[in-house]
Amino acid sequence: MKPAEEFKTKREFNNKFPTKMYKCTKCGQLLTNPYYCPYCKTQSNNFIYESYRYKIIETGEAEIIFPPIERNFCGGWRRGG
Repeated sequence: MKPAEEFKTKREFNNKFPTKMYKCTKCGQLLTNPYYCPYCKTQSNNFIYESYRYKIIETGEAEIIFPPIERNFCGGWRRGG
């Protein structure tokens, strides 16, 4: 599993991923819920499929979510690698 990407603040995270849209890595649907896909009933913490891990240093918050859609356009995430 890839290490969590770290952000100093929640604002920094929100600035990097402003759409608050996520992509289910099982079925490919676009979602507003970063944790659960109602289309294929997959959870983001399902370790069979790709997920995105982040940590907010300021609060200690650490999450496993579906990849934000901006990751596809920033060259940071590709299915299968």
